[in-house]
Amino acid sequence: MTKSQRMKPLKRLADNREQEAARALAKAERALREAEKTLSDIESYRGEYNVRWRETAAQAAGLPARALREYQAFLDRLDQAMGQQRGRIELCRKDFEFRRQAWIATRRKTQTFDKAIERFQHQERRVEDKREQGDTDERGQRYNGGDRSDGT
Repeated sequence: MTKSQRMKPLKRLADNREQEAARALAKAERALREAEKTLSDIESYRGEYNVRWRETAAQAAGLPARALREYQAFLDRLDQAMGQQRGRIELCRKDFEFRRQAWIATRRKTQTFDKAIERFQHQERRVEDKREQGDTDERGQRYNGGDRSDGT
């Protein structure tokens, strides 16, 4: 078995690890995008709620203090939710970056195996070419040596 053939199982293992790392990276990216979208949705809702509240307050001047407190409490809860979501986004970004670095590392290992196998195959071809050239030269010498008509 040649060196390049012995390396192929290791190459397959490296390929599998790279694919696993790529899937984990894609999953982390989806989680990050979802967290960012959730924050955007909360921010949009807060903005819309604020606009609707102001329109209502303008129409019904002199709203009771209790309604104002409830409005402010609701905005505070939305602000807390946005803060929590920003924290989640930060965690997702860190996880994404960790997964990206892991994928890069596994990709490098896979490429190292690719290059090693390629180098071994090149060496094996050179050895085979030399062997074939030697066989051709030997056949040529036998042909020339056995077909002499001058008796030597």
